[in-house]
Amino acid sequence: YEVSILSEVFFGCVLAISLVPMTAFVARPTMRGAVMTGLFCVVLTLTRPVAAWFVVVPLVLGLGPWGLLVRGLVRRSLGEGGSLGESGAPASRKRVTIAAVMLGIYVAIMLPWSLLNQRQFNYFGVALGRGFGLFIRVFDIDRLEPPPDTRLPEVRKMLEHGVATQLSPATFVRDELARHHYSAAQADELMAQFALETAGRHPWTFAANSVKQWAIQLGGALQDEAICSSAQGPYLCSKRTQGYAREPFLNRPRYEDEPVRPWVVAYMRHLQIPMGIVASLALYGLVAYLAERRPDWVKGLFLASVIGYFTFLPAFAQSPQDRYRLPIDGLLFMFAVFGLTSLLRNLRLRD
Repeated sequence: YEVSILSEVFFGCVLAISLVPMTAFVARPTMRGAVMTGLFCVVLTLTRPVAAWFVVVPLVLGLGPWGLLVRGLVRRSLGEGGSLGESGAPASRKRVTIAAVMLGIYVAIMLPWSLLNQRQFNYFGVALGRGFGLFIRVFDIDRLEPPPDTRLPEVRKMLEHGVATQLSPATFVRDELARHHYSAAQADELMAQFALETAGRHPWTFAANSVKQWAIQLGGALQDEAICSSAQGPYLCSKRTQGYAREPFLNRPRYEDEPVRPWVVAYMRHLQIPMGIVASLALYGLVAYLAERRPDWVKGLFLASVIGYFTFLPAFAQSPQDRYRLPIDGLLFMFAVFGLTSLLRNLRLRD
């Protein structure tokens, strides 16, 4: 757990640093920018596997045909004229070369890593966990009914037993598969197949819940924390792990004398930032930014795509948690401040 949290802190730091060259690359693709973007995508992916497909975001928005189409549509809507696609973009051959360099750097480093996983763990990919996360989403959160004619009756039987014993279905099934001598890679793949099969039987429910989970991850009240009491007084604790907290996350005060503890408790009780309002203002700020005829509007669109990517993936294939939103909180605040100042400026102009 301690290593996991430190990797998340490092991930947020790397993402913040990488957005500087990446944003410049998306606005004006260059060979040097392609090299930097490819390398940063590698570091992000090797730090937290959630970034495994993030390389597609700068690639498509900066160099792909869809990105060029979006550029043309936005330019027309802003009254800047020009044709769809090629206006202001580098020549087609140069774009292909730049895209090949960026993807080449990413693949040249990530492919050996995936092949190593294939050789050692019989799993081709960056990291395990896809099946476990989907299982949590489908059965712990959405509680979808698995198909009776499933291709994996063994997993269904384990799931039913886990639900009957009031345990976390995902954790129970993972542990049961291990007890049945499945490897970690095999168990994760079986859980992924079973979860996808069940989601495929309830496509509209799963899609609607995905949007709901996304909204919660963006600005909802996730309520991961609580206020507990002890002989030393109230203290901040985890609402989800009170019963089995481990050493790095002690759910009790570590020392009797902790002067900052009352201030932390007061903040959590009375001064928490309402992220729902922040997310709403951020959406308004994005629209206001794109509506203004700035030459660098694509930078705002890219940063909005970063927010969308790093909030949608955990909501789609995991459970919404506060810590999953931390890497993009700074972007949400930035857009929210821009939205608030734009709103106040428009109201003042109307008056």
